Amino acid sequence: MKQTLMIARRWIVRVALFSWLAAVMSVGAAQAATVSYILDNVFLVDGTQMTGAFDWTYAIDDFEDGSGVFTALEIPWRPNGTAPPLEEAGMVLTIENNQIEISLDGNFHDYGLDVSLKFVQPLSPMQSSLIDLNTSFFECCGNGFKDQPFSSGSITPVVSSIPIPAALPLFGSALLLLGFADHSIKARLLSR
Repeated sequence: MKQTLMIARRWIVRVALFSWLAAVMSVGAAQAATVSYILDNVFLVDGTQMTGAFDWTYAIDDFEDGSGVFTALEIPWRPNGTAPPLEEAGMVLTIENNQIEISLDGNFHDYGLDVSLKFVQPLSPMQSSLIDLNTSFFECCGNGFKDQPFSSGSITPVVSSIPIPAALPLFGSALLLLGFADHSIKARLLSR
């Protein structure tokens, strides 16, 4: 009778721990991760450089449908006294997994901006994406004043590793608890 009771307790503990583990794993699957990127060696033909950084946030199982937000941006040929690009009223910044579009409306006398950085291959959390020099362009300062192509550049991840899902450490702790509970029950059975 005691042995049957102990076996029943062991199964109750196991079922409870596995239920807890399933709940944790389902929450962990919905977790998001973020990869930071820099605009790496993005130069215009005249030798001026465009610099910047952005974060790409995505669901652990769906990298391509993430979204990007700039954290820093420096654009060549910006007039003195203008606000930084991330604070400029009317500045439109669009980051997709295969391109970056930056625009600011202007008129004949005002500063306007139209920058398109197309990637040769989509963003990856582990390798750089080269800028397609044939389809990317830089138009600035109204009336074609500083329009020119890019001569080099890539979008490079700052950390070249895929983040560990949040549920993985919890999964390990659940396995450890299962082993401990099983060992504890066996020890009790042997001592009687």
